[in-house]
Amino acid sequence: MSLFETAKGNTSKFFLAVKELINSASFNKSFRATVTEKVNNTVYKVLYKNAEYKVKSYYDLIVGDLVWVCAPGNDWDSLFVQSYNGFRDRVITTDKIVNNYTTNVAGTVLDGRMGKTIKTEIDALTNNLNTTNTNLSNLSSTKANKTEVHNLLGANVNGSSLLNWASDEAKRLSVWQVQGNSVSGFPDVESEWCALNLQDASAARGIVIALKYTSGNPTIKYRCYFNKAWLGDWKTVV
Repeated sequence: MSLFETAKGNTSKFFLAVKELINSASFNKSFRATVTEKVNNTVYKVLYKNAEYKVKSYYDLIVGDLVWVCAPGNDWDSLFVQSYNGFRDRVITTDKIVNNYTTNVAGTVLDGRMGKTIKTEIDALTNNLNTTNTNLSNLSSTKANKTEVHNLLGANVNGSSLLNWASDEAKRLSVWQVQGNSVSGFPDVESEWCALNLQDASAARGIVIALKYTSGNPTIKYRCYFNKAWLGDWKTVV
């Protein structure tokens, strides 16, 4: 064998040994893969050369993202996402921007101009809610106090007139006539009555409904008035 052939053979053996050394060495290996599944917040499955691998990642990824995966020291049991440029891939085009409350298509985003509309509507709802809470608070506090309501309804009208009470005190809704008192205008003075005053916004006309307080058969009568004068006599309903 010639010297040249001997040298050529030795060179081939040398390169083969170097290749085997490289393949068996603990170098880091990087490859590009596609995310196929999110296992949890830090673990994903990726596809590389028709095989799936579990990788760790501190990026917030979605299925379909392209990532660079590193096998540290060629250890395929410790794969992790090395880099990710997916944010540049998630470009939002104008056809994906909506400005209504009804679109439910995946991948669309809300137009920033809707922010002011939403805030205006939330403010209106908040104001309505505050008004409602105030009204409920008033009903549950002093304005619902039995004594104050009793006075507001005009329970004590002895020596007065049922007609004057109805036409002059629009806010008074009812009044008791105690048997034997001197209030004029009730159907009779022998019985105890409860009067309900239904008055229009002008306070010029209304209807007084009188309910007889009794354990027997109920008696209900009504009488109309206009400009502080009765319109006819009592009419019996029941």
